[in-house]
Amino acid sequence: MAFWDFSKSNKPATPPTGLHLQTDLIEAIVNALLPYRLLPHNIVGLKLHLLPQLNRQLYETVLGAADFRNTLDRNLQDQFLTLPPIWTLTYQWSEGFPDDALKLQEGIALVIFQKGINQPQTTQQATLTTLRGQLAQESYVLQPDDTQYNIGRGRTPDIDGRMHKNQLACLETDEEGYDEAKAKKNNAPVSRAHAYVAFHKAKGQFCLYAYNGGLPIRGNSTKIYRADGQIIRLDLEKRPCPLQQNDQIELGGREGVLIEFTLNNTENDE
Repeated sequence: MAFWDFSKSNKPATPPTGLHLQTDLIEAIVNALLPYRLLPHNIVGLKLHLLPQLNRQLYETVLGAADFRNTLDRNLQDQFLTLPPIWTLTYQWSEGFPDDALKLQEGIALVIFQKGINQPQTTQQATLTTLRGQLAQESYVLQPDDTQYNIGRGRTPDIDGRMHKNQLACLETDEEGYDEAKAKKNNAPVSRAHAYVAFHKAKGQFCLYAYNGGLPIRGNSTKIYRADGQIIRLDLEKRPCPLQQNDQIELGGREGVLIEFTLNNTENDE
């Protein structure tokens, strides 16, 4: 299928504020969907593909806001473009655009999913591998489902009188399999309930979340080191931070545990 261009040469690639960006993106999406206004369609989802040169923080703030989809929905209805009650809006950071994408602006393209034609089917898995410290396993395979993979010190620590299960357990000194040579000094800085990884369906990505025990306010830290040199510190409890290929997750500071995130395979569209 051909690559269609809906970009406007007289518009800036990256609007200076979140409000301008929201307005600009919604206008571009609506314009791309106008051909469907007078035709029967089975649109069930929209997905934005974003290139790395864009301002990631700004775009994720705008697209992650609940008001973005609601405002887009109202604008579509104003143009007599009606989507089903349950339709999806997702985005993905990509190195390039799919062949069936509609280019909206410089660095942004849209894929329209229609029922029975090209509904997305996620087959993506990921792996977390221990680089420093000792976890109960050297590596863990993550599934893109509703599983929440808790990371913390001890397999089943007692937290405020309740048992907390860590699927990715940094071994305690009294637990079976503990190896002092691997775990010495590295496991101790990790909180019993430090962080967790889960698949964020709206974003279509695995995300890292910090528990209260993994925040600076508790004297602890949770950081992501990106392959491009970027360092991201998680400062808010249970706020999703999308993970990218070869991200390194540091738990408990420079002397803490270090694990690497890798994608096993990619998303296939049928």
